[in-house]
Amino acid sequence: MRTARFIIAAATAALTITAASSAQFDFAPTASITAGSQPGGVGIGDLDGDGDRDLATGIRLPDRIQVLINDGAGGFTAGPVVVVPPQSQPEEVLIGDLDGDGDEDLAVILRALAVVRVYLNQGGLTFVEGSSASIGGNGRGMDMADMDGDGDLDLVVANRGSNTATVLRNNGAATFESITLASAGEPRAATFGDLDGDGDLDVAVTNNDAFNVRLFRNDRGTFTTWHVLSTAPNQAEGVTIADLDNDGDMDLATGAEDDNVGVNNAVTFMNNGGGASFAGPFAFNTSGVGTSGVVATDMDCDGLLDLALANQDSNTISLLRNLGGGTFGPAMLRPCGANPETLKMGDLDGDGLMDLATANKNAGTISVLVNNTCEVGGPTPDLDGNGIVDAADLAMLLSAWGPCPGCPADLDGDGTVGPGDLAILLGAWG
Repeated sequence: MRTARFIIAAATAALTITAASSAQFDFAPTASITAGSQPGGVGIGDLDGDGDRDLATGIRLPDRIQVLINDGAGGFTAGPVVVVPPQSQPEEVLIGDLDGDGDEDLAVILRALAVVRVYLNQGGLTFVEGSSASIGGNGRGMDMADMDGDGDLDLVVANRGSNTATVLRNNGAATFESITLASAGEPRAATFGDLDGDGDLDVAVTNNDAFNVRLFRNDRGTFTTWHVLSTAPNQAEGVTIADLDNDGDMDLATGAEDDNVGVNNAVTFMNNGGGASFAGPFAFNTSGVGTSGVVATDMDCDGLLDLALANQDSNTISLLRNLGGGTFGPAMLRPCGANPETLKMGDLDGDGLMDLATANKNAGTISVLVNNTCEVGGPTPDLDGNGIVDAADLAMLLSAWGPCPGCPADLDGDGTVGPGDLAILLGAWG
C-alpha cells in the first residue's frame, strides 16, 4: 500500500516534468501511399459516399487528379483518375459539395491556366468537368468554406505570381464570381475564418517575401484590407485560423521559415477581441527546416488546439502541444516523405480524432499519420467536471496515485495514475 508520503514525493517530482516533455503524441507509423509524379496538395473528403474520408491529389506527367479510396480504417488504394488538360499543372486539390447535390466534388488549381476548375461528382466515383473560374498567376494555397453564410461552399486562393488572393463566391451551382484582393510579397497560402465575430468569414493571406500575414475583413461579402501582421524575421508560408487560447475568439498560426538564420517557427497571433488588434508575433521552434503548412486540432483530447506543421526541407511533421493560453511546448517530430509542401487534417480511421496527411512533392507519395493519442469522450483532466482544470482536479488525481486501471484519473490509459497523468493535467491547467 502506498503511503501519503510516497504520493506527495512522487507528485513533487512529477511537477518538474511538463506535459510537452513527458506526454507524447501517439501516431501510428507513417503510411506512404504511391500517388504519382509531383503531387500538388492533398484533399480530404468522402468521395464515394460510404461515410469515411478519401483523398485526392493533383499529379504531373501526365497531368491528372488521382483519387485514393479509404478502406474505413485509414488504409488507401488507388481509385479513379480524373483527367485534366495537358500541361495545366494541377496544384492544390480540395474536396467538398460545391453544387449542393449531396455528393462531394473536386476543386483543383490548374496553375498554368490560372484557373480553379471544378469536377462534379455524379455518384459512383464518376466525375464530369464543371465550371472554371479565373484566379491570379501561380495559384498556390486554397481553402474552402461558406464564407457568406448562404449555404454553399466558397473558395479562396493565394496567387504567388500576381501578389493577390482570389475569393471565389459560389453562386449555388458550382459557378463562381471572382473577387480579387490585393496583397504583396509572393502570397503562399490563404484561409477563411471569422476573426471579428460577426458571423461571416474573413480572409488571411501569407506573404512570404513581405514577412507578413495580411488580413481582409468580410462585411457581408465586401472585403477590405484590415491588419498586416509581421512575422519577421520569419517568412510566412502556411496559415490557419483557430481559437488557440480557448477564449472564444479566433487567433492565427503560420508556418514560417527563416532562410537566413535557419530557425523555423510556428508563429502565432492572439486575437484581443473582435479582431480590433492582435498580440504577437509569438514564435515556437518547429525543429524542422522549411516549415510551411499548418493545421490546428486537439490531438490529445484535452480541449486545447495543438499545432501540426509540415517541414518541406527536412521531410518531417512537427507536433506542438498546446499548454494553455496559446503557448506551445517543444516540437515532437514525425517522419514523412520528401518535400511535404502542404498538410491537411481529417478523421481518416473513423475514431473521431483528426489524423494528418501530406503530399510529398519530391517523393511522389502521400504520407498518412493516424492519431492514436487518446479516445474521444475518454478520460479528461477536468476530473470534477466543472469546466476548469485546477487544484481540485489535482487533489483528485493525487488521491488515486498508483495502480488504478480504468479510473478517471488514468488520463494516459496505462492502468496507473502516475507522472504521465499528472503532466497531462498540468498541461491542461486553467
